[in-house]
Amino acid sequence: MRASHHVSILTATVVLGACVEIIDDPTPQGGGGAGAGGTASATGGSDQGAGGVGGAGGFGGLGGSGGSEPGVVEGCEKLEWAGEPIVVPASGSREVHLVRLEDGQVGVVYVDNTLQDPGEVVASFTIDDPFGAWPPAFSAPVEHVVDQFYNNPGLLSARPDGTVAMSGGAHALFTLGQPDLMRRLDGGATPLVAPTPDGGFYETHANFDTNELEIEHYATIDQAEGNPLEALPVDSACLTVRAAPHGADLLVAAASAYYCDDGVHTTTILRLSPSGFVTTAAFDIPAWAVKQRLLSHSGGGYWYGVVSEDGTPRLVAYPLDAAGTLAGDPWLVESEDERYVRDLTSWRDGIAFAYNDYMSMGVAVFDGKNRSYVDVPDPGVFTGSRNYAPMLSGGPDERSILLAYASLEGIRVRRADCVAAR
Repeated sequence: MRASHHVSILTATVVLGACVEIIDDPTPQGGGGAGAGGTASATGGSDQGAGGVGGAGGFGGLGGSGGSEPGVVEGCEKLEWAGEPIVVPASGSREVHLVRLEDGQVGVVYVDNTLQDPGEVVASFTIDDPFGAWPPAFSAPVEHVVDQFYNNPGLLSARPDGTVAMSGGAHALFTLGQPDLMRRLDGGATPLVAPTPDGGFYETHANFDTNELEIEHYATIDQAEGNPLEALPVDSACLTVRAAPHGADLLVAAASAYYCDDGVHTTTILRLSPSGFVTTAAFDIPAWAVKQRLLSHSGGGYWYGVVSEDGTPRLVAYPLDAAGTLAGDPWLVESEDERYVRDLTSWRDGIAFAYNDYMSMGVAVFDGKNRSYVDVPDPGVFTGSRNYAPMLSGGPDERSILLAYASLEGIRVRRADCVAAR
């Protein structure tokens, strides 16, 4: 089976025997998962252990977990583009993030090059009902902070009321779609907003002297000093942190950062509240994990997904239950023939992912064995590890997948829709 252009889809498999450690949950119920369709925003998720993903195939000839030839996904036998993308002009954007908001809106946060001193700007705009009629209405971009970020990636955490925390060079709290900042924070830590407005926010800081992740809780946005919580021992203090809502608390993934050459490639999952945290799982991840996502899904659990560029790009997605413990074997999607997997989101009980070659880009959905996909000529998009292609699923029965990415024109947002067989 071939896609609508010329890209054959990635090979995807369920990987058996992953290298993981299950940590007993001392609480009786664990905790509730996120709401339906709630793809998590955060300082960006994780992946599978070294040596645990052998035996999967490549981009074409997608082999299922049982070894039989896969078909299309039931209930989404075909994917179609909703129409032409909406485009917001930008001069040199590199980071793009999607945030699910209240009242059916979706927010877009991005870092752009202003082409003048001091150099870079964090900006945002909102899209009205992007899972309804296409094209949707969207607001004009607003600027939050202008500075020189020195190409330091800004990891993002957000909640539905539009409160956003961004690390990297910006290191600030702001409201999506509203200009300026609520608060500029000291550098060196990763801020995470609590899922509810009365929960304040957290700051995590990697201590290289003690190999610990230090965590502080701020009950309000303007609280001067945070309340220190217990520190998390880690194998390496060179970390990147992701978060997803867990009821009124957070599920957090503390993972090895891909840019540190210290030989440590691990992820620790913990449930975080103002009173402390409970560690729920720990496992190895591939080297050079350039994109990591911690994603809630409509079934009440989570995916921790990684795109690794240790060799040919590949995606590994770990299923987690509502308590944050491992819920099965990881899923693997590999690239082949210069067609590369680039990013992912949760979709129904499976995943959706973006891929591209040098002349086209596409979206696919995967249920663990079968896949459906669509692509379109669009050369030069999200071709590198810094070029994010964030995605969100939504609409009735999550029939639609929203995709945002940077192009020569600016920020493009496309939507792919499932078409069920009659």
